[in-house]
Amino acid sequence: SPPGLPSSPSPPPPPSPAPMGPPPISLVAFAHILNESFSWVEAHVPHFECADADITQAYWYRWRLFHLHMARRRKGQPGCTRAEGCWVLTEFLKKVFWSGPSNTIVCPAGHHIMEGRWVRDERVVDDYARFWFVGDGWRKQYTWWAAYALWQRSLLLHASADRGITGELF
Repeated sequence: SPPGLPSSPSPPPPPSPAPMGPPPISLVAFAHILNESFSWVEAHVPHFECADADITQAYWYRWRLFHLHMARRRKGQPGCTRAEGCWVLTEFLKKVFWSGPSNTIVCPAGHHIMEGRWVRDERVVDDYARFWFVGDGWRKQYTWWAAYALWQRSLLLHASADRGITGELF
């Protein structure tokens, strides 16, 4: 206030704006789809819901299947150095005679990596990539596109192909 005028209190600050972003999505409505994978999916994948119930249900079903096909390999197997073991993604829930190590086949590796790029725990896809590129995965079984899928994931997570697992492997 100028000298000689009574001082007036400062006006209160404006209220804080409401946080922006989508409303949280509860997975309780999808518990019957997720079943035993509920807790893992809730913690590790982006939550999604849309006006088309079939698409929403398919989304959650795919993540349940992804989780069910995650398998741990023991430490000491080629490409696996972590004490708790390393992740691979299987194509079959039961052992089939034509599968390679850990019940894997090379064909879906690109799909697994592209889908798995959204998983919050980077170890899942990083372990799987090491299995195929430096481990004992049967990578020459037939043609595949896993390197492209890893490059796409690197662009999503790191905005650069020379960081993360692609920087390590290539």
